[in-house]
Order: sequence, then structure tokens, then C-alpha cells
Amino acid sequence: MCDCLSRTIRRLVTSALLGAAVLSACAPAAFGDPPTVTITRPLGGTVTNERTPMFVGTGEEAAEAVTLAIYPGALPVGIPVEPLSTNVFGPGGTWTLSPLEPLADGIYTAQASQTNGSGTGSSLPVTFTVLTSAPVVTISQPAPAPGETAPSFTGTASDTTPVSVQIHAGDSSKGTLVSSATAAGTGARWQSSPANPRLPLGTYTAVAVQRSSLTGNPVGHSDPVTFAIAPVPPAAPAPAPAPPSSGVAAAVEAKPKPLGPLLLAPFPVVRVAGVAYAGGVRVRVLSVQQAPAGALVRVRCRGHGCPAHGARKTTVAGPHGVPALVFRSFERFLRAGAVIEVFVTKPGTLGKYTRLRVRRGRLPERVDLCLDAAGVKPIACPAS
Repeated sequence: MCDCLSRTIRRLVTSALLGAAVLSACAPAAFGDPPTVTITRPLGGTVTNERTPMFVGTGEEAAEAVTLAIYPGALPVGIPVEPLSTNVFGPGGTWTLSPLEPLADGIYTAQASQTNGSGTGSSLPVTFTVLTSAPVVTISQPAPAPGETAPSFTGTASDTTPVSVQIHAGDSSKGTLVSSATAAGTGARWQSSPANPRLPLGTYTAVAVQRSSLTGNPVGHSDPVTFAIAPVPPAAPAPAPAPPSSGVAAAVEAKPKPLGPLLLAPFPVVRVAGVAYAGGVRVRVLSVQQAPAGALVRVRCRGHGCPAHGARKTTVAGPHGVPALVFRSFERFLRAGAVIEVFVTKPGTLGKYTRLRVRRGRLPERVDLCLDAAGVKPIACPAS
């Protein structure tokens, strides 16, 4: 600007001396900047069930109209679903715009632009989500162990509000509501508390329910799952002794030694891997491998750093055998004194018991034993 002004002054002086008129060489386009335009509402990452949301921003009142482009997806590219414009400004150069046609559910990106004599200015893009549907909720098929009257449930849910499991008597969700369980919503996988009150023996149907975090949206319901609470099978009766043989041989006939319960076959492998620190252990992997199909795996934890609830899963045979069970909720930092216990059981067999105790300044203490046929008491494994 200073050079242009100096040149103009010199030309004016020259023209005065020569008696000639001189036009200024300073072009208007050389001054100023493109307009500054912004979107102040909605904020980036907003989720709304308003299908014609209002957009608010600022612009330059002396410039041309503000144009708002709304693109489908998370980037301001492609063809806008609806271009809007306005040259009506409020105090401070504020403007407002709303879509004329309702937006379908999905992710969108909005960007405002405005032009003046120096060029076109654009706002930062703002990505938002329109969601008017119910949360998507699922519940996994429960498989309570015989005699387990307060089962827990797992599943997935798309919202972050609490999940409620409604338990109905019978093989339909139209049966009487007899019990329930609750879980914290995470926007992904959830695990419930045990059913309360406990369930008598019988058949039941469970449905997971989640309310939307957006007022006015419908409630999400999972498909129903039916399961049974079965009694603990009675212990097998001891075989009747064979009648003794007659004569002298009867006196020296040896009584056969009764066979006890057999080990789980194949016998499971509990894998625990992590990194030890002075004050505890960060568990990287907790899994059960090589377990037979139909085995129940229970994991519980006591002490600082443990998850709020234990876990239980049942092994299921797949096309390539029985896959390993991985317990992600225990992959965390556990402080000294924490204890993880793993129980692998199957009715009528001796199960697997593993205990890991976290120690301060030392590697964790690991104990591997068998479980009695009831799947409760750790015992020494029988000699092979």
C-alpha cells in the first residue's frame, strides 16, 4: 500500500508540473481480505433427532449472501444434499439457516462460505449426526449352568444409556415379568448384574431394553432369547458289588477299585500374559484354550483394579474345533494384592482351577489345580 501511495504522489507532482492529469494506479482489488465466515451451532460431533436442525454462524454484512452446503458423510466432498443461502444478518453479523427438506438419519458435514471483492472465505467443516430411530440392542443366548438360579446376561447396545434385561416366565416375552437385571450402557458391549430375584427351575424368556439418550426417540428392544434353569444332576450311584464266587476262590477274590470322575478331556489351558511393575501387573491376555465343547468357564477377581463383575462363558464347537475364550474385561492394570481365579467345569468330570495373585515388586504367584466334580473345591490333580 505504501509503495502504491508513493507512486501516486509522485505522479500527481509530475502531472502538476507538466499540466497533465494522472489517474491513480492503485486498484481497489489490492485492498482487503476474503470474508471470515463461521458456523457456531451445531458443534462438531453433535447427535440430534431434529431432522431440520438450525444452523447459526457469523459472516460479513457487506459481502454477498452466506451459502451453507450440507454434505452426506464425514467430509465436505461430493454433491450437497441441500445448498442454502441467506443475506439476512442479525447483530454482530450473525446468520441462521435451516434445511427446507427433512434430513434422513445419518452422518452429515456442513460448511458455510461467503464472497466479497477480495475472494471467497469458507468456515471450518462441522460434522453432525441425525438420529431418530431406536437404539440397536442385542442379547446373547444365555446358558446357565445346572443349579444356577441368578444368571447374568451379555449383549451389545448402540446408545450409552443403561440396559435393562426383562425376564419373563415361559417361552415367550408375553409371559409374566418375574425378574430383571441391569447393565451400564457403553455404546458397544454390555454385561449385566445377576438376575434379581433368583429364578426357580423352569423356562424363561429374556429381552434387553434400552432407552434413547435423545428425548422423543423410541425405545430399543432386542430379539427375545429363551433359556432354562435346570437342577443339578444327581450323583451317579455306586455300582453294585458283584456276588462272590463259591468255594475257596471267593475268599481270595479281590474287590475292584471303583473309578472316580475323569479329568476334562482335553484338559484346558489357562493363558495369562502381561507386564509386571513395582505396584502391580498390567494383564495383556486372559484366555482359556483347548477346553472341550460345553465346558463352563467362570472368571472372578478380587482386589484393586478388578472389573465390577466377573465373567462366565460356555465353550461352543465351531467348524474348526472349539475356539479359545478371551476375557477382554480383565485386560487391565491390577494392583498388588489382587487375585484372579479361573474355574473350568463340566458336569461329571474333574475341572481346571487357576489362581493368579499379584504381588508387589515380584512376579505374580500362579497356582494350577483340579476342581472336584461339583466344580467348587480346588483339589490336587490325580496322578496319570
